[in-house]
Amino acid sequence: MQLAPTTSLYRQITAAATLAGRAVHQVTYLPVTLTISRISKGPLSLLYHGTSKEGIQGIARTGRLLPQGPRDNNPHAQELGSGIYLTPHMSMALWYANGEPAPPLIGCEVSLGEIDYEGGFMYGQDSGRTGVAFMDGLPLYCVRDPLRVVPRYLIYLEQPEAKNTTLK
Repeated sequence: MQLAPTTSLYRQITAAATLAGRAVHQVTYLPVTLTISRISKGPLSLLYHGTSKEGIQGIARTGRLLPQGPRDNNPHAQELGSGIYLTPHMSMALWYANGEPAPPLIGCEVSLGEIDYEGGFMYGQDSGRTGVAFMDGLPLYCVRDPLRVVPRYLIYLEQPEAKNTTLK
C-alpha cells in the first residue's frame, strides 16, 4: 500500500530527499505489525536505513532490522560497534546502500532512548545505550536494542540523472 503524497509524513520524506539531491518516486508501507516495545525517554523519530537489495528483502521478510557490526570503511562507526545504524539524513543512508544508483531506503520509527555523551562523540557501546558519531557534521546513530526500531516504509527514489562527461 502506498503512502499518499498529500500526507505530512510524505512531505517530510520528500523534504529529506530534496536535501539529499534526490526526488521521491513512491513510498510504500512495509507489512509490519510490530510496535516499539521499549519506549524510554524522548519521542519517536523517523530515521533512514540504507542497505543492499538483499538486506531490504530480509527486512521485508522478517519485519525487523537486526544489529550488525560497523562497516570497515567507516572509522566513526568503528567506535560505536554493533547495532542498527540509522540517520535522519538520506544522503548518509544512501552511502550505506552499497553504491547502488537508486536503492530503496527503509524509513523507520525509532525510539533513540538515552544517549551517552563523551568528548566530541557520544558513545553507548558498553552501556547498551544509543551511540552516535558524526560524519561531515551529520549524525549516524547506532541503536543497540532492535526492539527500539520498527521498519515502516520502503522509500523509492528517482534515479539520479546521468552526467554527460563527453568532451566537446
